[in-house]
Amino acid sequence: MSKISACNVLDGTVAAIHQGPTTSHVEITVQGIKLIASMTNESVKALNLKEGMPAHAVINPNDVLLLVD
Repeated sequence: MSKISACNVLDGTVAAIHQGPTTSHVEITVQGIKLIASMTNESVKALNLKEGMPAHAVINPNDVLLLVD
């Protein structure tokens, strides 16, 4: 995995991607719990996100970020 300074990194799987005009909501399942990360459509494309792929949810006090290898 890539190095990151955040302490709250959870391993999960991309369950669904809901794309809007400019923003996507990416559902990540972590141990049966659904988390949702909000990001630009460009970020979804740049990360090459696909349903079923592994991902890491990075939790900070204000956001849920997504990290992929």
